[in-house]
This record gives sequence, C-alpha cells and structure tokens, in this order.
Amino acid sequence: MAWILYNSQRINEAEQSAQEALRWKPSFAMARLMLAEIHRMPNKGPELVEDLTIYLRLDPDSARSGHARQALEETRQALEKVRTSNKDSGMSRESGHSTDEMAAVSVGPTQYPF
Repeated sequence: MAWILYNSQRINEAEQSAQEALRWKPSFAMARLMLAEIHRMPNKGPELVEDLTIYLRLDPDSARSGHARQALEETRQALEKVRTSNKDSGMSRESGHSTDEMAAVSVGPTQYPF
C-alpha cells in the first residue's frame, strides 16, 4: 500500500503506511526500503542511513542491495562532510544553521532507483 500512496504523491500517507507495516512485521525489508525512498528528501540524511542500514541487514543479497549500499555510503560521506563543515565553522545542528547544508545530504531520486 505504501508504494501506491508514494507513487500517487501522497508521501506522508506512504510513510505512515510503511511505518505501520513495520510495527506489524519489523523484518519486512520492502517496507524499510520504502522508508528509505521517502527519506531521500532533503534534511533526512540520518533517517536514510538508518533505513538503508536496516534494509541491508534484512536483505543483503537482493537485486536492490547494490544500489542501497552505494546510496548508504554516499549519504554517510555527505553527512560526515556536513558535520566536519559545521565543526570547522563553529555551527551546531541545534543552532539551526546547518539546515541548508543538510539539504545537500539527500540522495537524488533518480540516482538510485530502489
């Protein structure tokens, strides 16, 4: 159901549907992958890392795993770059100054078609 909602541009409902599926079955890899797809948007880098890490733990050898691993590594690198940049400039995430920088962390939707 989450994929149908997502493809209908009903993103919030898709996220709720995927989360509900995971409440019933935490090992449902495709629901986790759906959340990863949703969390590719700006400012969701940490959530994307969590989703992809869990997905790869649940389904390490699927046809989608290669793209997921690459997206995970690139997102981790981007997050580290933001952390380093914020540390060097004296900004903290709590200050609200890193929001624009966090936007660069998201993985483009056409780059990794899960």
